[in-house]
Amino acid sequence: MKVGPGENLLSTAKINDIKTWLSSAITDQETCLEGLIEMNSTLVDEVKTAMKNSTEFTIEKDQLWYLVIEEKFGPSPSTWFPSSVGSTHGHSCWKTIVDQIRRGLHRYSITINSGDKISFWFDLWCSPQPLKSIAPSLFRISSLKFGCIQDFIPTNPTDTGWLLTFNRDIRNSEIQQLTSLLATIGDRPPIRNTESDSRSWSHTKQGVFTVKSAYDALQTSNQAFFPTKLIWNPKIPFRINFFCWLVSLHKILTLDNLQKRGHSLANACVLCLKQAESPHHILLHCPFTRHIWNQILPQFGWCWVCPPSVLLLAQSWSSKGFTKIGKIIWQFVPAALFTSIWDERNRRAFNNKLKDVHCLTNEIKTLIHFWVSSHYNNLKFPLQDFIFNWDSLFL
Repeated sequence: MKVGPGENLLSTAKINDIKTWLSSAITDQETCLEGLIEMNSTLVDEVKTAMKNSTEFTIEKDQLWYLVIEEKFGPSPSTWFPSSVGSTHGHSCWKTIVDQIRRGLHRYSITINSGDKISFWFDLWCSPQPLKSIAPSLFRISSLKFGCIQDFIPTNPTDTGWLLTFNRDIRNSEIQQLTSLLATIGDRPPIRNTESDSRSWSHTKQGVFTVKSAYDALQTSNQAFFPTKLIWNPKIPFRINFFCWLVSLHKILTLDNLQKRGHSLANACVLCLKQAESPHHILLHCPFTRHIWNQILPQFGWCWVCPPSVLLLAQSWSSKGFTKIGKIIWQFVPAALFTSIWDERNRRAFNNKLKDVHCLTNEIKTLIHFWVSSHYNNLKFPLQDFIFNWDSLFL
């Protein structure tokens, strides 16, 4: 950092520059490098190299947080990435972090140099999926399941092929997997050198991960459209919006989700007593629920096919062809129906009380009328029109 004539080495302005740089270093490595360049620092190349060849998971293996993770979930066979968490289904901070990391593995590229840090079977060094998934039978009988690439390359320079060792002879049924394995890794191992293996992020020029580049990559990827306007409708109470969001993610506490969390429960839908309970069944496919849907959906010229999931229902929810009041009502229908059916499910499960289809249908229409009246004061429709002339509101 240059100091002008007559200036202090650590003036107030330069201390503020250092604070800004430290904040950038923690949150965005690209901004960190740009800040060093602006301050005319001589450490740009050194910092860039250090950032490119290090991440918290690969360099902090002696830190307490890593030792706790390793003790609880077991060591990872990969130097670069944590292994999947195979514990009981449920909420776990580390499990969520690992799932998100593994969803982005294809966005990294691994450069083979010495070959002593790259797992032969677990890392994505030659294909979009690990070799243990390409040849699972060969992985099970491999004598070096956790070996690095260096362990599979002969030390004798005259041997030009791979050194694949197994605990038994390969059977005829496994020859096809061996062929697929060799077609993936090639006939000859890569030429090694004395440099350390490296990993780079494919969405920045420097090969360094940044939150901004990850966000931009996710924004431009071809992911399914999420119906935000329908799920997070500001005209509906937040409590119900949150419930609808959980429903779309298949996260409400139905019996199937409780079983996944380790609870020993008999699974039967409390509304129909015929099939197993799940979010999609109880809110879409249950015979009791289908009767309610048939009462709510307009009857004029409709041919409606029930989608397989709540998310697909929300993605295809359209008010095309309805009247003005019909379009307004239509945005409230899923939330009102879902919350009423869920309340009925809990009423039967915990209070041993029930309501029939006709009563629940009127309850849903009354709730929709309340939401419409609360947010659209210029629309004056009496409650009896919602109850007795429901279809006419959409014509």
